[in-house]
Amino acid sequence: MEEGGGHGGAAVRARGAAAGASAVERAPRLGRRARLAGALLALALGLFAAWSLRTLALRLGHTLHANGRFESTKVGLDHGILGAVSFVATRTALHGDRLDLGVWHGFHELLLREPVTPERLALRFRLREGGWLAVHVQHTGDRFEAVRLSADPAFPTACLEGAADGGFRTKAPLAQPALGRGWHALAIEREGAAFGVAIDGAPLGACGRPLGRPVRVGLRGSAASHVEVDDLRIESATPPRLVEEDFANRRRAGALALAALAAVAAVDAAVAAASARARRRGAALAPYLVAGNLVLAASAGLALLADALYFGRLHPEQVDFRGYENRIEYVGQIAPRLAREVPLGPPPPGVRRVVVLGTSQTWGSGAARPEDVWTARLAAALAADAAPGERFEIVNAGLPGETSELLAELWTERWIAWKPEVVLVVLGNNDRDPRVLAREVDRIAAANEVRGIRTAIVPEANCLESRSERSLRQLAEKHEALREVAARRGLPVVEVHGPLAAARDDGFLWWDRVHLTSYGQARLAALLFEARGAWLGARGGGTRDARRAPGG
Repeated sequence: MEEGGGHGGAAVRARGAAAGASAVERAPRLGRRARLAGALLALALGLFAAWSLRTLALRLGHTLHANGRFESTKVGLDHGILGAVSFVATRTALHGDRLDLGVWHGFHELLLREPVTPERLALRFRLREGGWLAVHVQHTGDRFEAVRLSADPAFPTACLEGAADGGFRTKAPLAQPALGRGWHALAIEREGAAFGVAIDGAPLGACGRPLGRPVRVGLRGSAASHVEVDDLRIESATPPRLVEEDFANRRRAGALALAALAAVAAVDAAVAAASARARRRGAALAPYLVAGNLVLAASAGLALLADALYFGRLHPEQVDFRGYENRIEYVGQIAPRLAREVPLGPPPPGVRRVVVLGTSQTWGSGAARPEDVWTARLAAALAADAAPGERFEIVNAGLPGETSELLAELWTERWIAWKPEVVLVVLGNNDRDPRVLAREVDRIAAANEVRGIRTAIVPEANCLESRSERSLRQLAEKHEALREVAARRGLPVVEVHGPLAAARDDGFLWWDRVHLTSYGQARLAALLFEARGAWLGARGGGTRDARRAPGG
């Protein structure tokens, strides 16, 4: 029996040895050339994976804030605007390693932080969805000279000279180039007492008068969704230097490359450790490294492609403001402030109180200084025009981001105790449903009528640039709903939307589709001042005529 068992054990061992030999035969055995080819393929895949990881890391940190060479005018406004900080703090504006002035609601303006004395300026630009690009050749703080390149017939290509608030002092036409949807090359070069302008090598004319001293150079976009700029190059005389910006991110590129290579090496080391048992049986390392690096390269490459095609274009809902000050007030700050500044109750004797109910446009979003807010300009103009012993008080009850429903509630339940002479209702943009807008404005007017308070309606002005037909139709429906309320109750309507649209090329009016620049706010204040007889009534207007419009 023992002898039989011994023979059986030997047989089992023999079969095990044979199976082991078979496994070794099945393990990957490669010739020298195959091993070399596998090693080279693994290396290539590893390098591609490292490049993809490094490029993705560079893109994730690619913002105008990190770039640091430009200052955003919008960010510095005293009365802030949604999208201003997001434009510089997120990577949307530099997606694809080019500057896009059309994202985050458009109309962005960037000025080079370091002053230069431009002798020659060159860049590439693309207006694939129409619109225009203004290049500030000389910006001194109180005035600017710019070249506007336009694919919009309403804003022809021209030389612009204007004031700090955005109003144009002069506007000289240039030859209109044929600007297709592709990229074009702009060259602006000092030629004696002017700057010569050329597009794609074809001269358009001459602009401005070189100041011969350091100034700011900048870019300003329109409302079009995409106003793209790349390969900016400025030759400066004083200080003598060359400014080049291709809007690519090279910050810490070397360190990120080393980190990416280290990550690939770590993956390869893990693959080598995982395949050690198979290699002890004679398997080659190269196929395992190829497989591991292929998975890594495919993952990194797909992530890079997804970022290029989708994620890098997004306007994220959550934005890291990176220490930038929030310059927008909301109802939580405004209501308590108004309670402190304007106690409930009638105005003091001799004071003609006017309350303006509205949203962010009324609050003053877009004003560079507090005194630029259109209600402040209107107050100053009324004060200058007042009769002896007459004083005006304008109460700005604009609530950014809110609609007519909250304003009607606050007015009828609390603020109506201010007992003004007139309430200006400036609404139309934030409300979505014209019927709700009409209902709430009618509610305000009815409450005022009972108390002997005059109500005037101001359909809120909007920018018409790059607006869809649907958007314009919705705006028109809301304006018409407001006019119907006015007609039914016999209220005056002050039309400002049409006049501002007619003045659209008298200066830089808008910061986005609803918020006015300081110049735009001056124009709005002037329109309301000129119409004061309608909304102030028979007692309005004072005894003198103002010789200057607000901000004029």
